Amino acid sequence: MLRYQIGPETIKFLHSWSYYSDFPILGGIALVAFFNIGVGHETEFELLQSDCSSPITFIPYQSSTFEQRQSFSENSIHFNFFFDVDQLENSPIYDRERGKIEACVAVNLRESPDVYVKEVVSFFHVSAGVLVSTFTNNIL
Repeated sequence: MLRYQIGPETIKFLHSWSYYSDFPILGGIALVAFFNIGVGHETEFELLQSDCSSPITFIPYQSSTFEQRQSFSENSIHFNFFFDVDQLENSPIYDRERGKIEACVAVNLRESPDVYVKEVVSFFHVSAGVLVSTFTNNIL
């Protein structure tokens, strides 16, 4: 069996984003966190509250992963979390005043659980019925 090296960049957080989706939850929102993982390693992941230790048990969600080869030494993995928008807007991970969803994505190596990354991710989301002020520059 080929043994792959574990180093300081075996798991790297790259970025996150969100989008509105009707699959797998009709009228849902998807939160996506994007990581690079060293080739030859398998991962486990979990979505936590922004303190990076408390599980999210107060709102149901579905998850999936998408993996592709990024380079000779890395695979990229998208961790996708799908929520019902109404339930999400009434949960503790949504800050209505700031229009922000905040959670923590924890990723560890399956063969070595003590090798992990926990990343707090924030997503902009304004719920329906919330007034958002805009600023314009008046040019004379």
